[in-house]
Amino acid sequence: MATLNILKGANPGKTFMLDRARMVIGRQENCDIVLNVPAVSREHAVIHIVQGKFYLEDLKSRNKTFVNNQEVNGRILLKDNDRIKICDNLMAFQESSKPALPKGLLKGINERDDGDDEHEEDSSSTVEATISQNSKLLEAQPAERLAFLLTSPPI
Repeated sequence: MATLNILKGANPGKTFMLDRARMVIGRQENCDIVLNVPAVSREHAVIHIVQGKFYLEDLKSRNKTFVNNQEVNGRILLKDNDRIKICDNLMAFQESSKPALPKGLLKGINERDDGDDEHEEDSSSTVEATISQNSKLLEAQPAERLAFLLTSPPI
């Protein structure tokens, strides 16, 4: 099931299931995804599901809608882990049930494994050691860091 995860802004950490053919994003209480911020239009954008694919459309909002830092003009196809920005709200679109991870986050994490089980004490690193090897994790939002820790295979 596809989800929209709030990374920054109103309701950070909240996840919305995209389970209807049309889901409106806006500040009005009757919207499917409410971003209660004055800069967000009453009905700002809409996500459509057409033949199992997810499309985002800006509803002629004053402050625009962006996907991966590109302004949305017309209806665009959403891809897994796309970043949707509406005013100061940042959301991650997820097609699968896995949580959003920053691009490049996993690169280099498991490169430490040299297959030498003899030094088991040295290879059983802590989360702190993993974090120190990958500074991108430190720059990630708290929800992204938690998702990474929960979904990472044991080292």
